[in-house]
Amino acid sequence: MIKLFVNTFKDMTFIEREPDKKDTIKLSDTLPFVWQKLVYPANKSVFNYVPCDNDFEINFEKFLDRAEDVMSFSKIVPKIGFFVEYRDSEGNLRLYYPDFVVLTDKNENMIIETKGREDVDVAHKDRRIGLWCEDATNLMGSTWSFMRVDQEDFEKYRFKSIKEIVSALRK
Repeated sequence: MIKLFVNTFKDMTFIEREPDKKDTIKLSDTLPFVWQKLVYPANKSVFNYVPCDNDFEINFEKFLDRAEDVMSFSKIVPKIGFFVEYRDSEGNLRLYYPDFVVLTDKNENMIIETKGREDVDVAHKDRRIGLWCEDATNLMGSTWSFMRVDQEDFEKYRFKSIKEIVSALRK
């Protein structure tokens, strides 16, 4: 009975609506913050040291820093204020902080999630951020796309560009 009540209540509290443009986030407005994990001294980022959660992210940041078609990039951390709401596998509302935002030389914006292991909510996050990119493209007049880069796939190749990654890994 409790489970039925909880599920019914969840369905009543989540309302889908048409997206509208609120404020934009400017990375250069991010105030300095303490980071106690790994960092990478990137050249193509607004931050002098880019935060990293693990060694895979450091390797990916090195790739982004040397990729010929990347103009700039940033790790997305909670301090920036960017997140996307999604419903997890149990229908609960969660906040998703994707890993990176990348600006390409074609003036395209990409949200990239690097994934070492996949959990039950990855498909829910992927679907939601894909929808967010569609909405952002329509509302802002600039191109936004999402891509997940799995560690196993990334380590198989020596990519030189985002274009190569998209070509090799888009499914």
